[in-house]
This record gives sequence, C-alpha cells and structure tokens, in this order.
Amino acid sequence: MEGRCWSNYMDAKIFEVSNVWLDACPRMFMMVGKDLQSTLWEETRVQCELAHIPTYTVSAAAAHGPMMIQPVPNPSDRNPLSMASYIAETYPEAIDKSATMYGNFAATIETKDKTLSSYPALGFEFITNLEYNIVGEDDWTPFVLELKNAGVQHIYFTGTCLPNYQAFRSAASINGFDAIYTTDANFYEDSCRQANDDGVMNNTYVRMAFIPFEERDYAPGVNDYLEIMEEKGGNSVIGNADCFSIPSLGDSCKSLWF
Repeated sequence: MEGRCWSNYMDAKIFEVSNVWLDACPRMFMMVGKDLQSTLWEETRVQCELAHIPTYTVSAAAAHGPMMIQPVPNPSDRNPLSMASYIAETYPEAIDKSATMYGNFAATIETKDKTLSSYPALGFEFITNLEYNIVGEDDWTPFVLELKNAGVQHIYFTGTCLPNYQAFRSAASINGFDAIYTTDANFYEDSCRQANDDGVMNNTYVRMAFIPFEERDYAPGVNDYLEIMEEKGGNSVIGNADCFSIPSLGDSCKSLWF
C-alpha cells in the first residue's frame, strides 16, 4: 500500500495447511503462495474469507474455489496433453506399456485420475497403477519389481521429487529398471536438481506452463522479473543453465517446455 510492502511468510507444509489458514485468518486478508493441493483445508480458507493467489492448484475443490486468482488455471475437467503428445511422438513404442505411481493423498489421486481419463486418447495404455504412502516407503523395491515384471516402459509419477521420487528412482537403478518418466512442474525446483548429482533421476520429463528461468534471454518478461528479484535480494533462480535441463533432469542442457 502506497509503495510499502507488508508480508508474513508461513511454512504450511503438506499436512499443516489448515493450521496455517487458521493462524492467518484473524490477521491477513490474502494469502500468496506456491500451491494449494488438497480439498481438506479449502473449507478452512473459505470460512476465513481469505483470498488466495497460488501459483497453481491441484485439487478440484481448490481449483474451483471462491476468492481465488490462479496464474495457471487447473480446472478439474481439463488436462493439458502437450507432454503426453510429446512422449507419444518421441517414444511411440513405450506408451502402450504405461503405468502411474501416485501417493495415497487426495490431490495426487485426483491428478492420477485425470491422467488415466485423458492420456488414452493419444494411444496410451496403462497396464498397472501403483499407490504409495505419501509420507514415504520403507522399501521401494516391490514397486520396482512389479513395474519391471509387467514390462512397463513409461511411468507418470505424481507426488514430490524429494524424498519419494528420488528414493524410488534409486531403487529402480539398483534393480536395473529403466523407463521414461513424466511428471509435473513441482519438480522444477533447485533441491531436485541438486539431488540429481548422481544422475539417478535422469530421463524425467517435466510438464511446464512457464518459461524456464534459464530462458530469460529469450523472454523479456521473465528477465524483468528475475532482475527485480535479484535487486531486492529474492531467491528465485533454480540453478544455472549449464547443469539443469528441461524436461530431462541431468541430461543434456536442452530446453523444452509445455
């Protein structure tokens, strides 16, 4: 207001969002955050009459909620298929041997269901769908062996990069299981890039609706944003273009966004 910036930073984490909404309710009029994933705490936000500007939403309840402004809309009855189209064109032999892996959590289940209902239009056949514990598994080997024995060649993984995806891919590497992996934009983060210093998460294709920060030279708006962040001491750059590739983690430094 009048050039002044008032802000409070709150770490909601995945299972603590409702508590953060309740804490913010009497003190804030708007929340600006990374994402809103679950149905469970959307009711709390609405009851508090808190406006929200997330980067994106996941659950249908959040995506269609009131007082919501989404830079990247994610309606429950639509699913972008540009990444699916790219995989179908690039790896046509793999798409009829597809699988999904999803956490036992409402948002990841919804995302999995959208994938299963939309990808078959491009020729994808899902021969197995495996649910994992969203808080982690003691041993990912049984998942790997089930996928390997089923002859799976493409896996759509919904969840978090760390620790679940990294742990699963490490088990896959140990057991000699190779596949093409697809996921979504929440994997575009510096911690994921740094965790792939051993290359275990290579061949991961990340769907994005954004121009990557590494492409700032070709996108004046992105460059302006990053210059503002750098001037104000913000932390926005995910890495440098020499060591992070889109969409293939740890592969050659080519850029591809959807």
